[in-house]
Amino acid sequence: MAKSAFIALRYFSDRYGGNAALQKIEKDLLARGWPPITKDIDDSIQSYNDAIRLIDDEIWSEEPLEPDASLIEKFQQLYRELEQLISLKERDPRHRFIITIPVADRPQHLQLCLDSLLIICQRFNYGGCVDGRFPKVMVLVADDSKNEANIARHREIALQFDAAGIETRYFGIDEQRQQLGYLSDTERSALQGILGAVDSTIFYHKGASIMRNIAYLKLREMIRDDSNNGQTLCYFIDSDQEFRVKIQSKDGEQDLYAISFFHALDQIFTHENIEI
Repeated sequence: MAKSAFIALRYFSDRYGGNAALQKIEKDLLARGWPPITKDIDDSIQSYNDAIRLIDDEIWSEEPLEPDASLIEKFQQLYRELEQLISLKERDPRHRFIITIPVADRPQHLQLCLDSLLIICQRFNYGGCVDGRFPKVMVLVADDSKNEANIARHREIALQFDAAGIETRYFGIDEQRQQLGYLSDTERSALQGILGAVDSTIFYHKGASIMRNIAYLKLREMIRDDSNNGQTLCYFIDSDQEFRVKIQSKDGEQDLYAISFFHALDQIFTHENIEI
């Protein structure tokens, strides 16, 4: 039973048979069995996290560096096996992520960016998937567009990904004005240099900095009554970026879903003394 539960881990244990630490982790996991009894769940989760770090080092140390699709798929499966272990706990204390994407008249960029986000959610499964939804990841689309057709398309894309399982909120010009309206006259005057002119009739293409600053107001509202016990990280990404990494191989450049950004960031902000 246990052996059939740790398929990806056993694959890498065989592949990197000379890694004594990895061999010990596999032995310990098999000894605890599947599913592990309640008192052993945390130890098994830690074992998987340790194994992932060792395997990650092994993959990127291989000579020549040629990680093929099947290898990356096994690496992604490791994380899904980790999530199976975490799902055995009564609660998941890890960070929730709010991905904020400022966009201005770039529906194709937004589509590709969110396509890549959905793929890493599906392949690495951070936070698990409950009733078809990813509870630890949500998106705020901060729209700074002028063109009405692009605005309509951005709204459609937000609805598309919300239906696909990632809570996605559209933050358009009307909603931005509303947030600014919550500020007092004194606050608006003091912050006009970083938030723009709230009464301006031209309230689009405000620029990346102003758009981010207005998005902060919305994010403050979203996390004010945080149901995740204060464990929320706000992650900004440009609409022309994707959640992939580029490597150089003998066949040219490859774009790979080889990093689980959310698992990595959660580990960093959980175990390191970081303040932002």
